[in-house]
Amino acid sequence: MPELQSRTLAILSYGYTDQLLSDTDHLDSSAASIVAEHQKAKFASEFSSLFKITDVSNNPSVLKGRMPRIDNPELMSEILQEVGADGGILIASDYGYGMSGNLLQAIAEKVLPWFKGLVRTMFGSNVEGYYFASNTYIVDKEGKVVWNFYGKASASPNVEFTIGGLAEAYAGGDPAQQKAVGAMVPITDHYVEYLTWLVQADIGNSSNKNYFTDYPKEKRDKHINVYPASDKHYPPSVSGTNQ
Repeated sequence: MPELQSRTLAILSYGYTDQLLSDTDHLDSSAASIVAEHQKAKFASEFSSLFKITDVSNNPSVLKGRMPRIDNPELMSEILQEVGADGGILIASDYGYGMSGNLLQAIAEKVLPWFKGLVRTMFGSNVEGYYFASNTYIVDKEGKVVWNFYGKASASPNVEFTIGGLAEAYAGGDPAQQKAVGAMVPITDHYVEYLTWLVQADIGNSSNKNYFTDYPKEKRDKHINVYPASDKHYPPSVSGTNQ
């Protein structure tokens, strides 16, 4: 991948999915779209230090109804050639949180799924943790994968007290959802900063890439931990790792 440094990379696909995290409550689509847009802006800003970034992921005049997929290198190569890019980026992320509760509450939520927020208010349940997973691919101009990192992050409830004002953009009914939107600001920012450092380490052929031992201590957050998705020793549980 060093050959792509300072070259033009096109963001082909950048969005959210509810298929990465397991055993968590997911952000609803409107909340997740707000977080995904924030995450993409942060990603483009950070990665601009390594590459020339152009975003075509929401450009209908470029995509023309085509859906770039990692299993279709020919299509990706075709789009990259049309936009004059040397490579492409595809990212899918999932946002979730865990709630405290008991068996009676779990039963009530299943019986009254449309009133989950009200049920949780009645039972006094609280957020126990925030969870995030993201799968990032970088492909060359032929559409072949040259770099991939499937990672995850967990954060304590205290992270919500470090947020900015993004949660105000989501005025949904479930208070837990609104808190989670705000909490995802520092979580996704922190993850993207680590991801940028990780790519830079790979460009430099460094083998020292562990978050806890190699990532600069001053850049870490005491409320947030980042792991490879394949690490099953720590939450959250994620799908598609085959480990």
